[in-house]
Amino acid sequence: MTENGDNHAALDEITAAQEAVLSQESPDLAVMLRLAVARDRPAHRGADTPSVLYRQAGALTDLVETLTDIGEPDRAEALVRSITDPAGRARALLLLAGASAPERAAHLTARALACGPWQVCLDGVARIDPAALSVLDDLFAADSSG
Repeated sequence: MTENGDNHAALDEITAAQEAVLSQESPDLAVMLRLAVARDRPAHRGADTPSVLYRQAGALTDLVETLTDIGEPDRAEALVRSITDPAGRARALLLLAGASAPERAAHLTARALACGPWQVCLDGVARIDPAALSVLDDLFAADSSG
């Protein structure tokens, strides 16, 4: 199998694992964070997002925030689905999570970890499950020792 094929297979496995965690009633944010870090390793990253998608995501995220502020979380969440920039979608999901009940916030944060760069999600994870951040110590300690 080619390196590109190996990367696609690894990403498929990560995506399948994320979907399994997302299907749980209480998604484990430590597991989602571990999977997001694995997905964002240099070998698995794609090309940089074009700036037009970044600007569009920013505008849509602002609208998500406005809809959330005026008490329209369902409309805001529907709008999130139209954000194609992964980091922008993660930020919008985290905005929704910040205005949601704890269980819903955990699901939204897990979805943010599934779609966007894990670094974008750290504040959201810290708000919901600070202990989940300890997985980073484990991952990066393993990286530095091996």
